[in-house]
Formats: sequence, structure tokens, C-alpha cells
Amino acid sequence: VNTSAYFFKKTQELIDFKEKRHQSFEYGRYGNPTTVVAEEKISALEGAESTLIMASGMCASTVMLMTLVPAGGHMVTTTDCYRKTRMFIENFLPKMGISVTVIDPADADGLEAALNKNKVSGIESGSLVFLDLSFYFYFGNDNSSFRVNSDSIQVSLFFTESPTNPFLRCVDIERVSKLCHSKGALVCIDGTFATPLNQKALALGADLVLHSATKFIGGHNDVLAGCISGPEKLITEIRTLHHVLGGTLNPVSCPDLNLSYSFHGVLHVFVKLKCSLPNHQRHEDTASSCTATEFNSIKDGQSFRGTS
Repeated sequence: VNTSAYFFKKTQELIDFKEKRHQSFEYGRYGNPTTVVAEEKISALEGAESTLIMASGMCASTVMLMTLVPAGGHMVTTTDCYRKTRMFIENFLPKMGISVTVIDPADADGLEAALNKNKVSGIESGSLVFLDLSFYFYFGNDNSSFRVNSDSIQVSLFFTESPTNPFLRCVDIERVSKLCHSKGALVCIDGTFATPLNQKALALGADLVLHSATKFIGGHNDVLAGCISGPEKLITEIRTLHHVLGGTLNPVSCPDLNLSYSFHGVLHVFVKLKCSLPNHQRHEDTASSCTATEFNSIKDGQSFRGTS
């Protein structure tokens, strides 16, 4: 459905819509029937209550971060990440007073140590938890650091890619989710390089899973898109900000996403992962985070299985 606006047959129908007695689409930036179909398909693939599709993976990442990490707050991320994501975290989030702890993707002990430094104060705001902390923030190849002291910084989110871009390092999603949840922090996994075919981040304990659908979900280099899936409550919060900021995917692109993911995209990612992951030096980590497929080594006949 390629339209920017929708109409109501009469004034009473509009009033009923505004007072939530009548369901309808209102404006193209707020939703589209074709987009909803694509979102429902991705939700089914992820086992999620809700999905929001946006204009790009970076749009999904930035809107998610601005929704879940409040001004003056704190988040944890990993050293390996997409360069533009890193630029946003490093250069733009500090303008909102947001500070970041950066750890190695495989350093679950480092994550646990960072979480243990933060004392939960018990003051809650929606799904976020206020924490008292004093920490160091490290970012950049020069190992520069500065110390931040605060009596009430919101530590709300651990955000990482798994596998990471570009080094394909995998995070033990189940372990980090348990660690973060024990301290009241949310977990968002960027699963772009795995896709829902090979990794079920939500089933492993993550609160949200994000994709640049431009990559393997799109499959054949003809569409820009991003998506984020998770509980209805969190996706609704993200959707509310998305409606303000924009970044809406043209509904004309949605059928390309659906068809390519069902046929071309799945075959492409399966072949790529089959060729690369079994011989990867960190395939043990991959086995603990990827699901629903067996990777066989073309070179030496070895194989391993992900959890099912």
C-alpha cells in the first residue's frame, strides 16, 4: 500500500479512532498495512511479540539507544562493532550526557565486574533502573580514559553485536543476559550477521534483537532496511520515538524483504556461514550463541552443532 495518508469516512469515525474505539492507520510515518505484514513475519522468525521496521539498520540502532538510554545515563557496549554505530556512541551520545563502558565481546567476566561496580538504588522508571556508580570509561585505540563520578546514573542497557562486524566474534548471549538481568539492565543483540535462521537471541535471554535488514535478510543488495524485535512494551516505547524522528521504510520495499528472506536471503546466509564459521577461531563461542543449524567444514569435514 503506497500512500502517505489515510482517510476516515466521517468525523465520528475519526473521533472513535482518537479515543481508541476504532482501529485504523492514520499517517504513513505511523504505519502501513504492507509494513505490518513484514513486521509480523520477522516477529514469527524471531519468536517476538512485536517488531518495528525502519529505513535502515543504523536508524534502528540509534532510535533504540535514544529510547532506552536516558539523558545523563549509562550503557555498556563492546569494542568490536559497526563503525557508524561506534561513531554514534562515541560522538553523539555524550552530547546527551550519556557515558559508556566498553568491554571485549568475549569478556563476560569484565561485564560482570562492570555490573558489580554499580549499586542498584531501587528507584525505577519504566523498564529502566537507577544505579549508583563510579566507573572508568575507555574508548578508542589509544586507551585514553577519563573518570566519571555520579550518585545517580541510569545504567540501563548492554548493546552488542553477535557475531560482530567485521570480526565475526560471538557473545555468549545466555550468560550475558543472566548477568545483566540480575542487575536490572536490558540486553539488545544486533544479530545482523546471524539472522533469525541461525540465532535466536530472544530465546537465549536477550530483551531485544536488532538487524540491518539491508544485509542477509535483504539478501541481494536491492533494499535498505532495519528492524528491531522484542516484547510489545519495549517495542512500543521505541515506536513512539520513531514516529517522532521518522526514518520510515517505504512500503514498496517490504515485499522485497519478505521474498528475499524467504528464498534468496536464507540460502545466501546459510552458504556463507557454512563456509566460514566452522574454521573460525572463535567457533566455540558461536556454538553457544547460534541456533537452528549445523555448520559443516568444507575443508576438513569437521562439524559442530549450535544449541537447539
